[in-house]
Amino acid sequence: MRPAPLDRDDEFGWGIINARKAVETALASGDGTAGPALSLSTGTLNFQVFTRELEFTVDLLGDEPVNVTVTTDEPWVNATQPTPTADGLGQYRVNVERAGLTPDRYSATITIDADDPAVLTRTISVLMEVASTDVDADAGQHYVILVDPEGEESLSAQIVTAVNGEYTFSLRDVPPGEYRLFAGTDLDNDNFICDGGEACGAFPSLSSPAIISVDARQQAELSEQDFVSEFRTTATTTAAGASAADFRDDGLRVSKAPAGETDDATTERVHEQR
Repeated sequence: MRPAPLDRDDEFGWGIINARKAVETALASGDGTAGPALSLSTGTLNFQVFTRELEFTVDLLGDEPVNVTVTTDEPWVNATQPTPTADGLGQYRVNVERAGLTPDRYSATITIDADDPAVLTRTISVLMEVASTDVDADAGQHYVILVDPEGEESLSAQIVTAVNGEYTFSLRDVPPGEYRLFAGTDLDNDNFICDGGEACGAFPSLSSPAIISVDARQQAELSEQDFVSEFRTTATTTAAGASAADFRDDGLRVSKAPAGETDDATTERVHEQR
């Protein structure tokens, strides 16, 4: 990217604002010192269907020390510090508990209060879904595949069938590397899953397929790779650097050849929704 010129430019305007310095300047009091303010790493935590744990960070802007208290307004969400700090600032780990909740979409609020009344209270929205598992659900034969982060090559395909609404899978002898995990049907037998009209799912969700690191030297087996597969009207694959699925017409290629000399596994189950 080329640097912005010193004078006004049609692309950059008069320049780019340093957000942190702008906030500190805006909070500056009459004596020229900046008052304290809380900064959060995110305003929303979306656990979707199967994510159990996410993190956020609380930082302090300004020079005056403050202590913060973090609370939640729902019993199914809990926020704790992996390494507690005296002032409550720093990293927080948020866990959700779906056990005992009926299938539905849920929301909660994490509140961050400071002991200085001049410091504004901050909040984080928490979103979570409890999926229904139909014991009779069966969307037909599924392929479970690992795809490279660019979505151009797949390997370790396994064919699975539904038992009590779940497709249990175990991918073994996976070469060390980074992958995304998908499952779907190939109803037209064209060696592509997730075509339009076919069932499709990804870990932890189709909208945000996560990158999974596989290395037997670090971890011999990966587990709890649970996610939902459902029928869609569009196809999906992933693009390089994309943070969410990029929909297009050609689906995901299924490589039905066995993997070579490899050394890891990823296991768990796909839940079927209909």
